[in-house]
Amino acid sequence: VYMAGKPNHKQSNDGMIDHIVELVEQRAAVLQAAADEAEAIAAE
Repeated sequence: VYMAGKPNHKQSNDGMIDHIVELVEQRAAVLQAAADEAEAIAAE
């Protein structure tokens, strides 16, 4: 699995899709939290 264009770790083919979905969901949560924080700061 590559992250930011660099090799990060290996994953078997059997669990690849589930693993990628999990990584995307984790990253989406981080980005959403940052957006929510920025919005809260802008609202002040």
